Amino acid sequence: MEPPLESSHEAARANLYHLLAKCFSSPLEMEPKNPAQLRSAVADLGPALQNPGHALAKAWEDALEDREALALAYARLFLGPFEILASPYASFYLEPDQRLMGEVSQAVAQTYAACGLAPGPGPREAPDHVAVEWEFMYFLTYQYIDSGDERWIEQRQQFISTHLIRWMPSLARTIAQVHEHAFYDAVAEMLTAVLEDSQP
Repeated sequence: MEPPLESSHEAARANLYHLLAKCFSSPLEMEPKNPAQLRSAVADLGPALQNPGHALAKAWEDALEDREALALAYARLFLGPFEILASPYASFYLEPDQRLMGEVSQAVAQTYAACGLAPGPGPREAPDHVAVEWEFMYFLTYQYIDSGDERWIEQRQQFISTHLIRWMPSLARTIAQVHEHAFYDAVAEMLTAVLEDSQP
């Protein structure tokens, strides 16, 4: 028996969010199967996401053939050490002084806590890192699939409209303007498409 269309659609969306988080994680954590997973995820999500999704999958495959170059681009864009070309933290775009772990970081952490998520043990990334926020989107979608409770979808939409949309378009534009690596150019296009598709 085929799963309900909505369930299939939301599962694809959950997988897409997880893969977006992977795009902003260290290339050392990427897996050869990720591009195929992305193609599968966007297959159920319409042309607005399929076209940039397939372009990103191809760029991802190409990038994994030279993981060292990809890791270098990742470091230049998101890590520094002397200059971060495209800060991956919401605080950089939303805090007046671009201060990390200020009000923006705390507000995001409180949102996670309100949804039942507690910080894990050991070293961890700031709560407003782009990869962490997409993992949160994955979590909200998975909770909806698992429970059928509409409040998870409402929480997801609220997080998009009150937080993600306020800073991630700027991140996408910055990545595209820097033009550091073809993979991240494709990530920027995908990020823009997902945010536009998520608007009511």
